Amino acid sequence: MESKTLTTIQKVFNVGRILATIAYVASIIGAITCLIGGIIMIATDSVSLEIGGVTIHTYMDKNASVNFGTALASLVAGFIICAGEVVVAKKVIKYFKNEQAAGTPFTKDGATELKRVGIFQIWFPIVMLAIAAIAVEIVTLIYPETTNLDISGTFNIGTGLFFIIISLLCRYGAELSEKSTSNEELPVISEDVAE
Repeated sequence: MESKTLTTIQKVFNVGRILATIAYVASIIGAITCLIGGIIMIATDSVSLEIGGVTIHTYMDKNASVNFGTALASLVAGFIICAGEVVVAKKVIKYFKNEQAAGTPFTKDGATELKRVGIFQIWFPIVMLAIAAIAVEIVTLIYPETTNLDISGTFNIGTGLFFIIISLLCRYGAELSEKSTSNEELPVISEDVAE
């Protein structure tokens, strides 16, 4: 018989899988939108499509609060960061599907996979941020009017650290489960400490 707490944990992990799937789809949409926007901007700038003597480049420079180079740099950086988030979300979804198939997060394999997801979620966005920063600098070289674009706030190590901490709890739960099935003595929490 499955415990009420484990059922609740499974429901929470299922919500995590659903949220990761939403993030995955949103990141795909964001990456595609940035890619299409960037292609359109480059295409209309290179063919010098003029309407009434005005190109998209000159129109943006004169009338928009963001110039052409900055808008293009934002789209390039957005594409790279969203593409990176697609990869991260896919790994998270894979973990949650494996956890749901196991029926419990308290397995050594699951804990190891969760720790790997946490570590990946820390280093991979940093790499994607570095690639995006290089791409922004390349756009700045091509379009010198590009204003300073700050993309430093686009990653967060907190989620990765959270996954690593949760993986430790899951590993401990797996160890306790192994001990209980092998009839070893489990640690007892005294009533004084529990209160």
